[in-house]
Amino acid sequence: MAVLSEDGSPQSFAAYALIASVINLLPFADLGLGASVVNMTSDYRAGKLSQSSYKSGLRKAAGILALISIVLITLFSALRTSNILDIALGSVAMAPWAVEGFLLSAVLVVLAIPFGLGARVLQGFGQMGVVAKVALVGPVLQASFFVPILIFGAPSEVIFVAPAVAFFVVAVWQSAVARRAIRSTAGSSAPALGVQSHRVRLMATAAPYLLISVALALSYQSHRILLANVGPVGDVAQYAAAAQFVGPLVALVSLVGQNLWSTYRSETAPGSVMGATFHTHVLGFGGIGVSFAIGFAVLAPMVVRLVSGDVLDIPAGLVLSAVLYIVVSAAHQPSAMYLTNSSGLWMQAVMTLLVAAATVTFILSLSDRLGPASPYAGLAFSMLFFQVIPSYLMVRRRISRSG
Repeated sequence: MAVLSEDGSPQSFAAYALIASVINLLPFADLGLGASVVNMTSDYRAGKLSQSSYKSGLRKAAGILALISIVLITLFSALRTSNILDIALGSVAMAPWAVEGFLLSAVLVVLAIPFGLGARVLQGFGQMGVVAKVALVGPVLQASFFVPILIFGAPSEVIFVAPAVAFFVVAVWQSAVARRAIRSTAGSSAPALGVQSHRVRLMATAAPYLLISVALALSYQSHRILLANVGPVGDVAQYAAAAQFVGPLVALVSLVGQNLWSTYRSETAPGSVMGATFHTHVLGFGGIGVSFAIGFAVLAPMVVRLVSGDVLDIPAGLVLSAVLYIVVSAAHQPSAMYLTNSSGLWMQAVMTLLVAAATVTFILSLSDRLGPASPYAGLAFSMLFFQVIPSYLMVRRRISRSG
C-alpha cells in the first residue's frame, strides 16, 4: 500500500486490489472437478481403482479444464480488444498499466486452472501438508517483486501481477509434485484381485461440489454488501476487521480437515469408519476450534485497536458471534469430510444453500439489533441447525448401518 500510494493517490492501490481479486473470481472454473479428482485418487491409493481407469479419469479432467482455459483466455482477449475491459474496470482503468496488469493476471490465473488439479491429487494421497508447504512459496515470490522497485527503481506497477504470478507458479509446482507422487505409487496401488477397471463418472461428484462452492462464495461475499445497505459504514468496518482474523483461522481448520477426506475414503470401505474414531475426530476438531476461538477473543480486539490507533475496535457482540462461528465451523469438518461421495455431496449442497439463505435472512432481520455481529451470529446458528447437526446424524446413521 505504501509503495503504490506514495504519490498521494490511492488509485494505484485500488487498481492492485482489483487486479489481485481476479484470483478469487475464478476458483470455480474447474466445475467442481477437483472433488472428483480427490475421490479418484483416494480410490486409486486404496487399490479400489485400476491404474488405467485412474489415469484415464485424470486425462479427461485435465482435458476439460484445458478447454475451459482456452475459452476464458479467448474471452478476456476479446474483451481487451473491444475495450470492454477498460469500461468494466471503471475509474481503475485510468491507473497506469491497470488494464494490462488485469489482462496478464487473468491469463496467468486461467492458465493455472488445469495445473490446479495437482493440489487435489495430493489431497487424495493424504498429502495436504505438502500442498501447504508449496503454497508458502506464493508469499515469498510476491515479496520478491519489491526488489526491483526498491533497488533498481522499477515502476511500482510491476506489483500488479505479483499475486497472479505467485498463483501460477504454486499451481505448476504442486502439479509437478503430484505427478511425482503418482509415479511413486504406480506399483503399490494395484487394485485388489477381482476389482476391474471401470469408467470414472467425473460429474457425479463435480456437480454437487460446484454448487457447494458457488453457494459458499455467494453467501460469504454478500455479508459486507448486506451490512453496507442495512447499517452504518462503521458496522462494515468492524465486521471487516474481525474477518481479517476469522477468515484465516477457519481456512486453517479447513485445510487440516481436508486430510480426513482421503482418510475416510481410502483407508476404509464406504460407511465402515468406526464410530469411536469419528467421534474422536469431532471432539478433536471441536477442541481446535475452541483454542482458535479463545486466541481470537484475546488477541484480535487488542491488535485491531493497536493497529488502527483506537479508530477501530471489535465490539463484544461481534467477538462472541465470531467465536461461536469458529467453533461450529471446526466441529463440522469431520462430517463434511465424511459425506464426500455423490449422494453425500448433494445433501451437503442442499444444506449449504439453506445456510446461505438463512444467514441472509438473519442479517436482514436482526442487523438493526446485532449490528456487525449479525453475519457471524447468523452463520453460527444456521450452520448448527441446518448443517452441523443434520450431517452429524447422517454420518452416525451410515456408521450404524455399516456395523
